[in-house]
Amino acid sequence: MNALDYATIIVYLAAILGLGFWLGRRIRSGKDFFLGGRSLPWWAIGMSLVVSDIGAKDIVGLAQDAYKHGWVMANWDWIGCIPAMLLAGLVFVPYFWAGGFYTVPEYFGRRYNEAVQVIATLVWGLFIGGNIAVIFSASNEVIVTMLGLDDYRVAVLIASAAFVGLYTYFGGLAAVVYTDVIQCVLMIAGMATVLWLAWQHPSVGGWEGLEASVSATHPDHFRLFHPPENPSSFTMFSIVFGLGVVLGPAYWIGNQVIVQRVLGARSLRDARNGVFFGALIKTVFPVLLVLPGILAIAIIPETLTTDEETKQVFPRLVRDLLPGGFRGVVFAAMVAGMMGNLDSYLNSASTLWTKDIIRRYFLRDPATRDPGDVEPAVPPGATDDDDAGRLDLRVGRVLTVLFLITGVSLAPFIENIFKTMQWMLSMFQGPALALLLFGLFWRRATPAGGLAGMVVGLASSIALDAYAEAIFGWKEPFLHVAWWSFVASCVAVVAVSLMTRPHPEERLRGLVFGTKPGSNRDEGR
Repeated sequence: MNALDYATIIVYLAAILGLGFWLGRRIRSGKDFFLGGRSLPWWAIGMSLVVSDIGAKDIVGLAQDAYKHGWVMANWDWIGCIPAMLLAGLVFVPYFWAGGFYTVPEYFGRRYNEAVQVIATLVWGLFIGGNIAVIFSASNEVIVTMLGLDDYRVAVLIASAAFVGLYTYFGGLAAVVYTDVIQCVLMIAGMATVLWLAWQHPSVGGWEGLEASVSATHPDHFRLFHPPENPSSFTMFSIVFGLGVVLGPAYWIGNQVIVQRVLGARSLRDARNGVFFGALIKTVFPVLLVLPGILAIAIIPETLTTDEETKQVFPRLVRDLLPGGFRGVVFAAMVAGMMGNLDSYLNSASTLWTKDIIRRYFLRDPATRDPGDVEPAVPPGATDDDDAGRLDLRVGRVLTVLFLITGVSLAPFIENIFKTMQWMLSMFQGPALALLLFGLFWRRATPAGGLAGMVVGLASSIALDAYAEAIFGWKEPFLHVAWWSFVASCVAVVAVSLMTRPHPEERLRGLVFGTKPGSNRDEGR
């Protein structure tokens, strides 16, 4: 990169850091840190949702898997995101926002019981910690490849963590969301630039030339669904049921990182419109993220086979295609994607563990705690803006640092970025979705049924992941794991609920469909 590239990067980084510190000066409590004071507008929520979902791990990982599997990877947005976002905005968002929740497991606690809440919190905490490592791995690959710093991987990793950690630590969710707005614009511009220059490469030869050259060696790369004989397991069944019915809705309805932006909205209208605006933006991302990976087959002269080689597909396109002056913009876009993903996961991880674990079990006087209580554990007489709120703020910031250290420590062990992320999601998204659907739509679902559904679903995921290839021949079974663990969890919820006693009707107000959203909280339950 030349001097203009470096100047672009420095200006961008300084602006992001300055904005984070400026927003951080208004943070006084846990509510400010975790939910941005419930003051976020719809346009900022929508753009933050996109950046929270699409980061460096997706930019690098989708190009990597598109190089290997083709256009089928576009389904992760068109089938896995957009329908689920519309469902979330229309049905689930009103109950989450009006209920005054901080976390999705908190909904599980009110709807089912404390055991379900704790299991969900622990599982989500493990996933977020692992995903932070995936994000660091992807961003590190981009930085060292583009800047030629392969001998300084550890130093680059630590510097990235320190930068993102600073403005997340001081700025909280507000800093995360408003910096995401800048990063969303920059990311779209950077990805569009790479796509345009790749399309103009003489090796491509237009759409017909691309299809002919790629199909000669990769006959399924232009199919939206792979045939059953393709070992990828990305068939119509696995995409529609595993991704469209389970992984997509579970991610957009029950993902703490996603839902937390909605919970910080200044009104219900802003919460819903933010989700719809994010869905609109997402329609263009398959073209921006998947097509470059297919184009790379024609552009990169040698054939890349190993995970370590294919992980460099997108960084190599940037390095080899972009002229001086543009590399800085795209590099900043990649850093933006990394930071937008990372700060979102850091803030959400600290929220989960502060509100659902630390505050409840370690910072509250046991004598004041009712064993049946599932409300947020607030000391007697305290509000979110006084001592309790300031305590949440301190704990949240400490946890932010701890999750950052964990992610940096695990990052060097990540090889296939996108596959690792999807594997982690598939291990628990099936049971999480089952509990959300039955919790909202079936009043007869009981606390014991919810606990059984969670435990059986998690056990099914572990067993399927361990034996799927040996029994069924599934090479990449995560979509099948997601679907069948969802089915197992549904069966367990229904079977056990029919044999056990449900909550009384007054307990369910504001928590199930057909009751007024927020009424449970409004009536003091």
